[in-house]
Amino acid sequence: MIELYYSLGSPPCGLVLMVLAALNITCNHHLVDMINKDQLKPEFVKLNPQHTVPTIVDDEFVLWESRAIARYLVNKYSEGHPLYPKDPKQRALIDQRLDFDLGTLNPSFTQYFYPPLLTGAPPKVAQLKKLEESLKYLDTFLEGNEYVTGPELTLADLALVVTVSLIAAAGVDLDPFSNVKRWWESIKNTFPGYKVFDLKCMKEFTKLIAEFKKVKSQLARSQSGPGMSNISDVNYVTQPSRWPISQSALLNRMCLLVHQIHVPEDPHFKLIKPENDSSIDSSLNGQSEILQARRLSNGNFIFHTQSNPGVSTFNTAKIPIRPPTKK
Repeated sequence: MIELYYSLGSPPCGLVLMVLAALNITCNHHLVDMINKDQLKPEFVKLNPQHTVPTIVDDEFVLWESRAIARYLVNKYSEGHPLYPKDPKQRALIDQRLDFDLGTLNPSFTQYFYPPLLTGAPPKVAQLKKLEESLKYLDTFLEGNEYVTGPELTLADLALVVTVSLIAAAGVDLDPFSNVKRWWESIKNTFPGYKVFDLKCMKEFTKLIAEFKKVKSQLARSQSGPGMSNISDVNYVTQPSRWPISQSALLNRMCLLVHQIHVPEDPHFKLIKPENDSSIDSSLNGQSEILQARRLSNGNFIFHTQSNPGVSTFNTAKIPIRPPTKK
């Protein structure tokens, strides 16, 4: 029997769960708790050196990457299935749509949605236009077609419906893309496997976003407290590897779910930690988790940290800064 290693709220895992449901394949589920760093345990790294989910083990054969797993499941357990038929032209079209999702639609969404979510900055109009342009392409693919490659539901539909579900959950209006909206609603209502995806991925994903926004809202309210009037602008910690201090568990989880997203560095300053300098560690009480960092007008940084569950404190530290090196 297949062993599936997955994480709740992970969109790529959602694709694999839907394919398993469509093919009526039973498997043993192993929940990988990314917060507790289950993915870094030696036994999991031995299976998958990239320590990513989803990962499957099928009779000692190990495979990861959701689209590769999806193709393998059809080829191994239901060769010629309409999800991924044998005809080379049909397969090529499905592969093209899968690549469109991987290289165009999904990146345009993640670049629009996650940086503002993680940094608090307003969404960029240019990124929204790119996302809308990608949705327009998908709308064109669906013109006159029930599904993205024609009359049959395929792996491409399942991969793309994951991305479109995320886009809708993020509050992007699908009304201007009538074909996309019609197709999305149809799959939600007629494909039984979508319920599995909705339960194990979308509900957890939207819950996670709501929790993250709640934390950010609490931080924003706390910034009006005593001693905070000299804050000039926001600079989130974008390269935590510069310090031996972990990001908050919630931010870690968001980054793990969308590991390809890296919030751009502050364009004005780079934070430099001198070698063998423990002042930053002591100033920030090394065991704390950084929730947020702000640069003060006097050059100091103020860190909103959390060392105990439910208890947030502010700590300040003078950190050497210098303009970024010009390339």
